[in-house]
Amino acid sequence: MPERMEGDTPALSEQEGQRSTVPPSQSGLYWFRDKTMSREVLMAVCMKNGELTVKWASQDTAVAKLKGSWRGPLRSSTSPLNE
Repeated sequence: MPERMEGDTPALSEQEGQRSTVPPSQSGLYWFRDKTMSREVLMAVCMKNGELTVKWASQDTAVAKLKGSWRGPLRSSTSPLNE
């Protein structure tokens, strides 16, 4: 997961606030929650060996294997508003 700098917290746009059970289709930061979790966790989705993966239980796991809801990708609060 990328190191977060003070003032660089992810911000949600209206679209980012919508939950979906469809896994991410691009790299970026996403909120994820499965049915066993009481809270969402911030996940860094990245391309590795030709598939989108996240660190899950200390190992690379394909996002397609994770069942739950996703929100994102998030943009940095320091990104221009028109991105």
